[in-house]
Amino acid sequence: MPPDATARSRPSPAVLLALLVLPSAGASSAGEPLTYLAAGAYATVSRFCVDDAVPPAFCGTLSAGEALSVAIGDIDGDGHRDIVQARTSAAAQVCFNNGQGIFTCEDILGADVDMTLVALGDFNVDGRLDAVLGTRFEPVILAQICFNLTGTVLICATLDAIDFPQTDLDVGDINGDGAPDLLVMAGNAPARACLNDGQGVFVSCLELPWSATQERAGALADLDGDGDLDAAITTAKAGLGPQDRLCLGNGAGLFSCSPIGLPNDHAAVAIGDVDGDGGLDIVFARGLIGVGTAFCPGDGSGAFPTCFQLGAPMNLAEAVALADLDGDGRAEAAFATPAGQPNVLCRFLGYLPPPGSEPQFDCAPLDSAVTAEANDVALWTPWIFQDGFESGDTVRWSSTVQ
Repeated sequence: MPPDATARSRPSPAVLLALLVLPSAGASSAGEPLTYLAAGAYATVSRFCVDDAVPPAFCGTLSAGEALSVAIGDIDGDGHRDIVQARTSAAAQVCFNNGQGIFTCEDILGADVDMTLVALGDFNVDGRLDAVLGTRFEPVILAQICFNLTGTVLICATLDAIDFPQTDLDVGDINGDGAPDLLVMAGNAPARACLNDGQGVFVSCLELPWSATQERAGALADLDGDGDLDAAITTAKAGLGPQDRLCLGNGAGLFSCSPIGLPNDHAAVAIGDVDGDGGLDIVFARGLIGVGTAFCPGDGSGAFPTCFQLGAPMNLAEAVALADLDGDGRAEAAFATPAGQPNVLCRFLGYLPPPGSEPQFDCAPLDSAVTAEANDVALWTPWIFQDGFESGDTVRWSSTVQ
């Protein structure tokens, strides 16, 4: 998941929900207990949850300070998933996990302050996870790439190709050369596919066609089953008509885009097989004006013939992420909700008869101890892994609202 343009005045808090799905050598068979890690960034504190239960029963405080974006990955290669957080008024940090639920956080060398986005990938293809930092502000530095030199030391440099503020970053091998690229949402400018030469140098950023204003979020996945990454993109400007769109990739970094036909003003998007039929589905979360959260089942060929508006508490969500947490072949949906309400985890139960009618979900709090507005939440689970992220064996879907 995982995975956020104006002057450098501080905007209203971002809401970002990022989901990382990573392989595990010790993943158990379906139906057996599993352990997963969740990390959340809120207005005043970062928290983590580690548990075999869904939703988790054990959560603790990671660090104080306003982290606007978090990502999960094994930075130091010890087999334990670490947490990287981008923070306002402070440098980004790596929080190293000792495997016992204890995290030691260290500033990333050279990381600029007020970075509001973080995404992980092995950008120079050396077997270690690196980080890309971005921001929706307009400081001198708008994006950085932080190379992982030793597993415990990351050093950042300016990422010159991204010379515009961003509202979302997603990682995947867009042009099929084995190196992770970036899908970049630019807020008031066209979305871009930024291609990596395999050394962590982004040589070009290609504008996606049919771009609209106020693009908020994008997610990468192979939606039509042809082996190339595609994109689902949201917009959040009222009065434009249906602007959320599906962009099918050709495997060379180019996309063909068409509207999905939903009311616009969605602020977040996530992709996963929610109904367990083998085809990837799309969930769009509501925006600032609030047209509601939509579930669009896919048929596996890149077609999404029907979209359903979801009821409470899902209709309140400002961010969403999907993953199969219990190994039953259906992705659970984690929703970030506004202040005063806990984030929720929702399971797909089925469709009302006849087939293809209204979908039914069962929802429960994800982390009931915190009801502050979520800036970010990330999940790790040993279930499901698909091409598109890090070393080619994992995938991240992320979404954000400015």
